[in-house]
Amino acid sequence: MGSLQAIAFLQRVRERLRYPDRGPPEPRPFTFENPHSCTHCETAHLDLQVTERVFICWDCQHKGVGNVTDGGGYVCSNCGRPFGTSGGHDLWYTATLDHNVSQAVDAARSGCELYRWIATKTARYIPAVAKRWEAPEVMDAIAAHCRFEVSGLSSLGPDQDGRCVLSFRLVCPGAVPEHLRTNSMVLGELPAWAAAGDPASEYILSRPYGLDVTSQQSMRFAKHCFSVCMDRHTWCRTDQIRHLALDREAEEILPRETVSFGDVPTRLIDVGTSDSPRLRLVETADDNGALMGDVSEAGFMALSYCWGGDQQAKLLAAKVADYKCSIDPARLPRTLQEAVWVARTTGFRYLWVDSLCIHQDDLDGHGNNPDKATEITRMASYYGRAAVTLCAASSERAVDGFLRVRKDAGLALGPVQMRLRSKAAGHAPIGCVFLVDEPDAPPAEPITTRGWTLQESLLSRRILIFARRQLYWSCLNSFGGCGGSITALTNRTIPGVQSLVDGIYPAGSLIEQPTWAQWGVIVADYTRRGLGREGDKLWAVAALAQHMAAMSRARGEDPAYAAGLLVDQAEPGMWLPQLLWHPVTPDARRPGTARAPSWSWASVDGPVVVPSWEPRLAEYAAVKAWEVDLLVEAAPYGALSGGRMTLAAKVQPLSRAQAASAVSWGDWSRGTQLDDLYDAGPWGKTEGSEYGWALVLLADCAEDRRMIEADLESKEPRSADPLLVAMLPLTTGELVGVQGLLVRQDAGGTGTSGGSYRRLGGFQLRAGSQAGGRPESSLFKFFEEAETKNLRLV
Repeated sequence: MGSLQAIAFLQRVRERLRYPDRGPPEPRPFTFENPHSCTHCETAHLDLQVTERVFICWDCQHKGVGNVTDGGGYVCSNCGRPFGTSGGHDLWYTATLDHNVSQAVDAARSGCELYRWIATKTARYIPAVAKRWEAPEVMDAIAAHCRFEVSGLSSLGPDQDGRCVLSFRLVCPGAVPEHLRTNSMVLGELPAWAAAGDPASEYILSRPYGLDVTSQQSMRFAKHCFSVCMDRHTWCRTDQIRHLALDREAEEILPRETVSFGDVPTRLIDVGTSDSPRLRLVETADDNGALMGDVSEAGFMALSYCWGGDQQAKLLAAKVADYKCSIDPARLPRTLQEAVWVARTTGFRYLWVDSLCIHQDDLDGHGNNPDKATEITRMASYYGRAAVTLCAASSERAVDGFLRVRKDAGLALGPVQMRLRSKAAGHAPIGCVFLVDEPDAPPAEPITTRGWTLQESLLSRRILIFARRQLYWSCLNSFGGCGGSITALTNRTIPGVQSLVDGIYPAGSLIEQPTWAQWGVIVADYTRRGLGREGDKLWAVAALAQHMAAMSRARGEDPAYAAGLLVDQAEPGMWLPQLLWHPVTPDARRPGTARAPSWSWASVDGPVVVPSWEPRLAEYAAVKAWEVDLLVEAAPYGALSGGRMTLAAKVQPLSRAQAASAVSWGDWSRGTQLDDLYDAGPWGKTEGSEYGWALVLLADCAEDRRMIEADLESKEPRSADPLLVAMLPLTTGELVGVQGLLVRQDAGGTGTSGGSYRRLGGFQLRAGSQAGGRPESSLFKFFEEAETKNLRLV
């Protein structure tokens, strides 16, 4: 193909990139068993050079490989300073493709996967070399003389994940005019994977996905991860999160993996052994402590899964005697049957499953009973002290199971087979690698959409995740996958990747954050999940709240937990951002039966966000007192029958603010109520406004908005005017203003300082930007001259 034809082809490709076809992607028929290879790309070879890892000493700036100490560590060979990592090898990959741009286009048109990808990237980026497509002499030089080069660097050794990512560059030689070229233009990157058993796998640890999660490969991966964690991860042998330090040094390391008698579950499922596969319920207090001692020494596995509706096989008081005698596996939902198989295969005799180990009798019409109330308070220790949590992430319902062979998710490129050669051995062949380009991340795992399951992963120290693609591992210290880019157990950095599966990770990955910030992350994740029963809103996060409060105390704080709000009482101002939570989607709603006071995020269904806290912010309100009515006295973090809070604050009637400002609602156009509030607004509006302020209202739900709109439109004298309750100044960007709550007198309230009020939403009273907006003093004066009231919020 001539260069002008190649240019025309690239132009057409570029047009398709600008206006992509909205149909489904073209199916790729290639697999790792049948990879792409053709006459064009089979001539490409990837050359490997292996060298000892080189370190640069922070103290003396000496550069070298380091010396090995008697303890196996590495120190600077010049000054003796210890290096922060161990030794290993650097792996340098290089290749020069023999096709120029015109030839690459020819290869792409003939069906070559590799050059199809290269041509697409070239079409996207080549205008950076020649800004005018209409300069044929320039494009002719580029098409005829430019070449494609490949390079990559990876490392092998302790604490290295063995990933190889290759960078593709378009290199323009001197034949192209200097003012119209760059020496090297990066087109993109492609990971290189190797099949298990191929000699190349010694250098590249990324593997094809393990689609059969019951295969020997998958089970070896599970056992290996558990064994390495037990042997080497002192961080994972701590009393969960409370005693972890930011430097990864555990303050209270358990000398060996045992479960204290106080943390042994009340009931467990004895799965028997492969030789004697009897299934039965055991109560650990039986046998004069012998069974409890056995569980303490041997450990147990906990199951995290989606119920997906009521369970036919569940523990009721009337079934306890039968279940202690024997449980018929055929009567269990498929997920539980398969969990029993995993427990036996990985060497665990005892399995904890909520539906079979907690009484499920419905004594109050809301699914509650005394045993359930007690056991829920112990779930923090059950998941926190389980040897490992089995997470059936890919199953939407208990009847579906999670061990089916996965479907190949497909690749955006390839796999393309390329030969690997050794530079040191005169380009002698080593093996073959696969170039891949993965599609977008898979949809969320079903288990990450359910409310109860959040605390089950966060409280766990070790998690075996049966996800949609394959089997993964995540513990307090490390993560890895049976296949994919990261297969070696890789130490988690702080801050860094929490897990290879979004939404499933131990809370230890959040440890670098303050307690209030961790709780904000948890609330944001939890409230986007669904629950089978509306009344479970606080129950389903109770164990996690209890655990976070314990961690807060271990940090020297004075935690208080009030209807989902977690604060340090030594910092009273922390109450205010907790009270300023707001929904982030327009479909938030209040449930039919009240389960929490209106000032709690638990009073609405839908995702919410809790603002961050800054200790130096001015405070316009203060929490004077609070109390909650526990549904079960023995469960201080559980469900409520009511709650009250006394808030001393400056307040102004909504009608007065309405008369003095331009009123608007939070914009839902982008799916969130606050998307546009920080960058746009009716700053210049002075018509009908004494001061030119903007009052932005944020409703908690559609019903609350209708109530507020009726108040705004009412022409009648208001006996119970909604109130703006000033809380904190605005601190985003250059905004100047005040933010707070919008409350309305409760039915039957007196309207006096002792009256009861319900929250309807929040507000932002904004005067403009610090750079060119309204004077600060006028806005703050609006509240400074206001009446201070003691509001009783319910």
